[in-house]
Formats: sequence, C-alpha cells, structure tokens
Amino acid sequence: MPRALAAATLTVVNGREVAAATVTVSAEAKTVRHAEPLASHAKAVLKLPKLKGCVVTIVATFEGGDASEVGDIDLCKVKLVRLTGLSRSLRGLSGSALMFEG
Repeated sequence: MPRALAAATLTVVNGREVAAATVTVSAEAKTVRHAEPLASHAKAVLKLPKLKGCVVTIVATFEGGDASEVGDIDLCKVKLVRLTGLSRSLRGLSGSALMFEG
C-alpha cells in the first residue's frame, strides 16, 4: 500500500532549447500548474498538495506546439524531473521527454 505524502515539492528543469509554455502536475483529481512559461534551461519548484499516494502525471507543452505527457511518476522516489528533447511525445517522435532523478 502506498504511503501518504505530506505536502511535497517537485523540481522541474526545462532542458530544452525552447520555453515550456505550460507544466502541469496532476494526481488524485488535484492539479498544480506552473504559473508562467518555464524558460529554456530554467527550473521551477512546484509545491504539491497533500496526496494519499505517491503517483503523479506530468504534462508539458512547449513553444511551437510540442507536448509530452508521462504518468506513473513516483514522488516517493523522484524529486526532480528534467524536460528533455528527442523522444516520443503526444505529437510524434520529435517531441520532448521527461527524465527523472531521485
């Protein structure tokens, strides 16, 4: 059984050459969005609400229209997500990926 999380934070780093227009983290019908675009190579710390479990989904959209969605990210193990390029995305093979670091 997953352990409950107190209010947690997740660091998101934009490793792409273009700004992330939106970054959204969702879990258990709760959603947190980064308030403004995330510039190339910038980072943001998102404060998440208290969750019963550890699993979230991250969706990022980028200038130019690329978008990526990755689910089943375990916040009990992952504290940093790096947005990277050249992987499968919602639009095809040239979009972005998410790389996780514990």
